[in-house]
Amino acid sequence: MPSPDYQYEGWTCSVYAISDGHGNIKFGVANRVDRRIKQMQTGNAHPLQLLFECVCESERQQSANTAAFTIEHWIHEEIGLKRMTGEWFAVDYREAYEWMNHVVDWFREHRACAGLVVHDVHVHTCENQHVWYWPTSDVYERGLVQ
Repeated sequence: MPSPDYQYEGWTCSVYAISDGHGNIKFGVANRVDRRIKQMQTGNAHPLQLLFECVCESERQQSANTAAFTIEHWIHEEIGLKRMTGEWFAVDYREAYEWMNHVVDWFREHRACAGLVVHDVHVHTCENQHVWYWPTSDVYERGLVQ
């Protein structure tokens, strides 16, 4: 699994977006995204793929965790009408990327605090690398084609 090129000096906690390949994207939080995906994969019949990750880094673990959970919560609130179940949403790749960037930018602007760095959203899988497995009827029901 690719990771950002920069090295972290403090505590980290990530906000991530993964796809199940069927038009559902999960936004979640983990200290170790690779481990979290392995845990989720065990209970999921479809291959999960990491799309995006935003790392929150701080001198204090609690600050990094709080920032990540706040960003995740705001993403869930912003796209709440597209919630499928739990933390899974019926959004496409571009929409997920735009919302994640929007919320991260807003957080940086309004919630800056000393010792906390919210890194840029890192793209792990670009749209043209990702294979979607939507059934045709599902594509039309979701309004993903005109």
